[in-house]
Amino acid sequence: MEQTEESYESTAGAPLAPSLTPNDLLGLAHGFSRILWSIPLGLFLFTGAMDFAVSLYFRLPSYIVAVLLFLWGLLGLRRVHSLSRQWTHYLHVAFLLVILLIYFSPFVYWWTRFPEGDHFVINLFGMLLAATWLLWSINRLAEEVAAALQDRFFLIECRLSGWAVLALMSVPVFLYFVYATLYAGRADIPLHRTLEDIRYFPYIQWYLALALLPLTLTIAIAWKTKERALTLLRVRADKNA
Repeated sequence: MEQTEESYESTAGAPLAPSLTPNDLLGLAHGFSRILWSIPLGLFLFTGAMDFAVSLYFRLPSYIVAVLLFLWGLLGLRRVHSLSRQWTHYLHVAFLLVILLIYFSPFVYWWTRFPEGDHFVINLFGMLLAATWLLWSINRLAEEVAAALQDRFFLIECRLSGWAVLALMSVPVFLYFVYATLYAGRADIPLHRTLEDIRYFPYIQWYLALALLPLTLTIAIAWKTKERALTLLRVRADKNA
């Protein structure tokens, strides 16, 4: 539910006025808007199994477009200078994780084309862990905004969403890795062969559905943060009119 002008006056009173400038609010709105759209775009491009031929021997998966959009969103958040040190810390972590996702992107193409080495599989799992940490960082950034807005309920929502992202993304990956490792040991076959046969993992449809929930949660948090920034910007514009 969006907050009205009156509710912002009551929950984000005098201490809020000097803390977030109009430039900060625009940075929040633009940054979180780009981030929330990059997530479904990345999922669509990732599952589409398309790729770009950078050169004859080097190809990139198409989801790199969504990663660059995500990076653009983080650049928008860099316009915000009035929040705590934690904001700067999580923003730097998010930048580092996006760089890692760009680094890992060629391994996705190589793994799907040449799944005969554990090296490619390990890098693929590294990419999933980086994506999990990145989604958690976005929820923490939204939590810092909620604290600045003195919005207690949204603060709790961001915190719960962040921990849910960690649990819902880490648990399926961990369970699949343990299952594949045990199966490879019993069958005396290479680990990468069990990891690539994801179709035979018990209840895989339920685990994949479970892994989609963190994406939905993060999109919702990014949307609400963007809307709160725009609402407060309109409130201030009306007061100054």
